[in-house]
This record gives sequence, structure tokens and C-alpha cells, in this order.
Amino acid sequence: MKKALLILFSVLTISNIYSQEDHDKFRVNSFSLSMSIPRSNKISLGLGGNIDLTFSKGNHLFKLMTGGASELSFALFGNKSPRDSFEEYNIMYGRAFEVKKWLSFDLFAGLGYANIKYNLDTSSGFDDKFTSQKTVGFPLQVKIRFLSNKSISLGLEQNVNINDTSVLSKTGMFLQYNF
Repeated sequence: MKKALLILFSVLTISNIYSQEDHDKFRVNSFSLSMSIPRSNKISLGLGGNIDLTFSKGNHLFKLMTGGASELSFALFGNKSPRDSFEEYNIMYGRAFEVKKWLSFDLFAGLGYANIKYNLDTSSGFDDKFTSQKTVGFPLQVKIRFLSNKSISLGLEQNVNINDTSVLSKTGMFLQYNF
């Protein structure tokens, strides 16, 4: 009898360990695209966007994100128009907080690289005197997700990249595919 209980206890323990390992397995969690309106304290920007891939291990989320923004400008009669822009590459850690089955908040923070390009001479509006500054930044992201079905989420996001050149901020909408 003791031997049978010991075997049963061992089998239950092993099956419990394997079910926890399946939950804690490192896997692809989601992929999202976003369009945003950027703001900066140093440069003027027109339209921006992000692409990100999120992985999960248990309740922990790990995100690889790339994004950028640029002024919308048109060259008339051969004149060159200024084009302030930036691009960023970020690695972030975050957590998802489910409020309802259809509503979640995601919070992320991390480390990133930003390349910021802006016009040095803003008096004429048309100049080739650009500078490019490459810097390390600290990206932050907040997402409000509305789950439309098991695979698709829509929502709003706020991204901020704090660095020594310029504080970059983007507010926008996203479409997310959940794996």
C-alpha cells in the first residue's frame, strides 16, 4: 500500500511539474503594428510607427521593438525641404494586467538605441545642414488592449524614449496578432 501511494504521489508530482513547465515555456506571444503621432522637445515630426515582437515566459513579457518617425515634406521646384526624423531599436521587459476578458493593460520598460536627425538651420526652412545624433535611451510603453477575438487585439499605446538628445514621445493606435 505504501509503495502504491508513493508511486501515485510521484506520478502526480511529475505531471504537475510538466504542466508548470508548459506554462513557463519561452514562446512567441504577439506581433503588432502601430501608427502614431510623434512629439519631441527638439525636433518637429509628422508621422510615426512601430513594429514589435513580444515573447513570454510565464507572466513575464519580453519585447523587441523598432520604430521611427519623420516629417512629411514635399520638394517643390527642386527646393529641398527639411526632414527631421528618428529611428529607435528597443529591448523591453513588461507585464500584462487583465482587467476584463476583453480589456488589458501592458506596461513595458527597457533599454534602446535612437538615431535622431534634425535640421540645424531652421530659419530658412530649406537647408541641408542636418546633424545626426546616436544615443542610448530608456523606452517606456503603455498599451490599452481591447481583445476583439482570441487572435486579434486593437488598442491605444503611448511610447516614450528618454535619452540625452531629445525626449521622444509617440501616441497612436495598434493592431496586434496574439499567438
